[in-house]
Amino acid sequence: MKITNLKEQQVVESLRKVVVRKLYDHASAQVMHMALQPGE
Repeated sequence: MKITNLKEQQVVESLRKVVVRKLYDHASAQVMHMALQPGE
């Protein structure tokens, strides 16, 4: 099992300036963490 720390991942560029971090990226699947603030 690979453990991924959310705080250690770089923020991915997004069009809406939402904080997005890529946790898992392989040919079969992707997992992103999106942190939405009020009004986003």
